[in-house]
Amino acid sequence: MSTGLMFRRALCSTLRSQRIRSASCHSNYATSESPSRSTLQILPIKHGIYSFIKVHHYSTQNGRHWKTIDKASPSSNTSFTLMSYNILAQHHVDSQPSLYHDHNPDSLRWTHRFDALKQEITDISPDILCLQEVQQNHLKEIAIHFDHLGYDTSLFKKRTGLQVDGCAIFFRRDLFDLIEFHFVDYFQPNIKILNRCNVAIIAKFALKSHPDTQFVVSTTHLLFNPKRHDIRLAQIQVLLAELDRVARDEINQHQTVPIILTGDFNIQQSSEVFRLIIGEHIVPGNLFAKMNFQFGKISQNLLPRELGISDNCQHLDVVINSNRYQTALNAGVQHANCSRTVEKRIITSDDIEQSKLPFNTGVIKHHLNLVPTICPTKPFEMDTMHASTCHHNKWIMVDYIFFSESSKSMASSSKLRLLENYQLPTTIECLSRNGPIPNETLGSDHYSIAARFSIE
Repeated sequence: MSTGLMFRRALCSTLRSQRIRSASCHSNYATSESPSRSTLQILPIKHGIYSFIKVHHYSTQNGRHWKTIDKASPSSNTSFTLMSYNILAQHHVDSQPSLYHDHNPDSLRWTHRFDALKQEITDISPDILCLQEVQQNHLKEIAIHFDHLGYDTSLFKKRTGLQVDGCAIFFRRDLFDLIEFHFVDYFQPNIKILNRCNVAIIAKFALKSHPDTQFVVSTTHLLFNPKRHDIRLAQIQVLLAELDRVARDEINQHQTVPIILTGDFNIQQSSEVFRLIIGEHIVPGNLFAKMNFQFGKISQNLLPRELGISDNCQHLDVVINSNRYQTALNAGVQHANCSRTVEKRIITSDDIEQSKLPFNTGVIKHHLNLVPTICPTKPFEMDTMHASTCHHNKWIMVDYIFFSESSKSMASSSKLRLLENYQLPTTIECLSRNGPIPNETLGSDHYSIAARFSIE
């Protein structure tokens, strides 16, 4: 059979399949969106064999689109939508009015913003909602609203000390069981590079429809200070070690469950933090040299060895003793676990030497095999349209969703597949379409991000 005939037959088969599925596919969005517009991309895999990728564009109220790359029909019982949103704590609006002098004052009131935030979240209708900058004295109001919509709203972690906001994870009670959760305080007493108030939440879920299918979701808000790349890198090294610990299978700790990592990372794609997350090997010494900063030059790694976190972003006890419930992190960090307390222990120099794990190598890396939903390919290539999520002197992207692909170095008990992406506006669209945010229709100074996954 000729290549052309094979191509035409495959194309006809794909188009027939699209027509059959068009009535039921993406029903979650059909009620609130304009009619879809779809195109067909045809990618040659090798001579005579083609892969057909259907790309749908769905308009939502604010003009953004869902883009679906759909190679197979996932089971409705194993697919879910996840949203991450920095909702802007009202405290920041009220305490820094100079940042919002170009905004309509009515659009800055919490009552107005909360209505706009609720509308945005309702449009996306996430099954799991990850929030940053949730102000503690607004938490009850927010939780009541989403509790009525069927969400479990119990996971909230305030930033350390006198800070008034924190992170939260809400999830649909009818779809997921919460297996365990952990709150992560990046603040560690007497460790200079970990002296900031930022936090993270890690939650392990199981599908109610498939109880053996588990996965981890984490959300965080890293340090904002644009000059302190070293602190953000140290914070993410701690979080990656915690993800490695929590994601390990309870029975077979050589296996991990899939991971989704979300949040406001206060980083761009060229940063060491982003590059570490997507799997590059990072040399902290190069960062110190670029910062012209003396701290850390004596030591080749960011974190002190007594924390027991190796240059592979793993806890010593997890790797050597297969003990997920013992680390050298400050006990205050581990006080909240829904199933079992994580104990603190002292890591000695002998422990480190006997472990044979990499410490002080001058190179940081990890094995979690995370990729960003904005470009789920390796090597990573950023979208040339310059997607943006917030305005820091200019429109940039600092909010991300990362998810784990299957890894050869660490066996996984399940597999995540990215089905759809909620498309972000480009820099030009941010300037021309909506203007400054928050405004009459958008309730935060960040754009929300969302994705739809299937887990198998």
